[in-house]
Amino acid sequence: AVAELERFVDDAADTLASRPQNVDEVGQANAAFREIADRKAALRAQYEKAEQKNRLLRTVAGAASGGVGGAVNFAGLQSKWENLELSMEYHEMMVREQVGSIKSSIESRQLAFNNELIKFTKRWSEAKPKQVNVNDPNVAIVPAVPLPLHHNDNDDDMEHNHND
Repeated sequence: AVAELERFVDDAADTLASRPQNVDEVGQANAAFREIADRKAALRAQYEKAEQKNRLLRTVAGAASGGVGGAVNFAGLQSKWENLELSMEYHEMMVREQVGSIKSSIESRQLAFNNELIKFTKRWSEAKPKQVNVNDPNVAIVPAVPLPLHHNDNDDDMEHNHND
């Protein structure tokens, strides 16, 4: 039972030591934190029972033989358990800090994108083709196909041959 508790505390401490760098990792860290908290709550009763048995063994063995007898040195596990509780508190603060940092980074990228969009919109509004009203007689429409600048006799021949 004590070995299982120590393994849990060591594994949980390792998991809580990682610092999430993006939104996905924050989600994973929160899920791992909830899993550790749930498992810790379940193991808390086991921890208290082991601690109580250890005190009882120390009392009985100490009175009977003047020594520790079958009692386990629980100080190391107690220290690890307390450190786990501190690590969990620190982890929550660290995740909140990272979420704030990620949010700030996203906001600055959004601001940069919006500024680029404004610049593009200004350039586009200056460079885009102007709309021409083809029904307005005051507007000179430039033909898509350039017309010849002078008339020659070959054109008359072509028109005459075409009409035949």
